[in-house]
Amino acid sequence: MQKVGVGPSELPKDLQEALARGALSGADVLLWLRVRAMPVVGWVCQHWPAFRDRVMGNPRFLRVLAVEEVLGCTAKTIAEVQTRGAKVWEELDFLASDLSLEIIGDFAVVWLLSPRRNFQPLPTRRLPMALAALPAHCLQVETFSVGQRVATVALRGSQFFAVGFLSSLLGHGLTVYLVHAKRDRRDAMREEARAEVRAGHGGAAARAAASAEFGEDAALAPVLDNSLGWGAFMATSANVRYQLVNAFEERFLERALSGRAARLAATCVLRFSNTYLGSAMWVACARVAGLQ
Repeated sequence: MQKVGVGPSELPKDLQEALARGALSGADVLLWLRVRAMPVVGWVCQHWPAFRDRVMGNPRFLRVLAVEEVLGCTAKTIAEVQTRGAKVWEELDFLASDLSLEIIGDFAVVWLLSPRRNFQPLPTRRLPMALAALPAHCLQVETFSVGQRVATVALRGSQFFAVGFLSSLLGHGLTVYLVHAKRDRRDAMREEARAEVRAGHGGAAARAAASAEFGEDAALAPVLDNSLGWGAFMATSANVRYQLVNAFEERFLERALSGRAARLAATCVLRFSNTYLGSAMWVACARVAGLQ
């Protein structure tokens, strides 16, 4: 601590405790000082220890998170605009709902598979100890047994299912609610216009609204069925694809490419390809399951 010119009191409380246990090295302190000095990220890390642990334990975390969010939100926005066409401005609530869930989902995927630096005491109970010893993804570079790597696939699958199920339950449920709310409001306005026409008070606009015919609303998959389907897809396809992507980045890209710009470009290409493949696979699976 004297070599780096920092007193223990300047460290966060959990890092002070790690220092007292001998679990915090001088390199960790230097890394923390660099992280703390980063604009915005440093402030987040000071107030969110779990985020700090991933930033300190995975040099790719911030880059991957930024790439995943930008690609996911861009692709989602383009798809929403193309699908909704001229009605996009009328349906901004739908777009905002879908986009917010995209942001949450992309964050969860990166978060769950990121290695982290753990400054907490090791658990003493058997199950928490076993879970804490698992790799972040099944092919993480370090010494792990085959059983631990297989267990990681199963654990991440259950976590991905939970993320997919809950996000779809919220997002698809909100979409269904908005669709029914718009339909009820439209029907109420039409009935009001018809009442004005019958009473002889309505003008041309009221007569047009009263006689307007609307096409049938697109059928929406049941909320529970769609949520179970999306959760299952996340637990299987997304789980395997994202674990392989993380392994490729860690084992190949970090070693084969030395420049920051080259690694960023390669990460963008790799994750865009994964996003595109996943979108195509979901459409195919959803159609087979009768959800679309």
